[in-house]
Amino acid sequence: TLEFQPTGSQDWQGLQSATSGPDGAVAYQVVLPGSGRIRLTVPAIGAMAASASAAFDVSVAATVTARAKTKRVGAGDRIRVRAIVRPAQANQKVVLQVYKNDRWRKVKVARTNAKGRVTIKAQAENSPQRWKYRIVARRSNGVSAGISQEFRIRVR
Repeated sequence: TLEFQPTGSQDWQGLQSATSGPDGAVAYQVVLPGSGRIRLTVPAIGAMAASASAAFDVSVAATVTARAKTKRVGAGDRIRVRAIVRPAQANQKVVLQVYKNDRWRKVKVARTNAKGRVTIKAQAENSPQRWKYRIVARRSNGVSAGISQEFRIRVR
């Protein structure tokens, strides 16, 4: 059985069970609910005692996809950006950032819904050019931060 222990918890949860092959090999394919530790356990069978492997730390990072719903705007007009954060968590903080003066600057903060989705409405920059934006999902509930690919919005 593959077991998972969430960060900050003492309890182990069974994620998936499988039967080993004739050579003793076993394979698992699971989606982890967050960061923590994993281990394999084998139940007692006949005269063979139950055993557990050493625990290994695992870190789960957010995957963020973002898309500008408005790609061309006038100076100071409203822009709309849609983002999806996985694994989905309700009320996870996400930050819309713009690349300005050789660094990333915060434009607006929003929170995801239960499906990990958010639409951010903000004001476009005032100078006309193609601005680089991205979405950053903050660390939350055992899931590390994640950053979307950069996307551009043209200000006329």
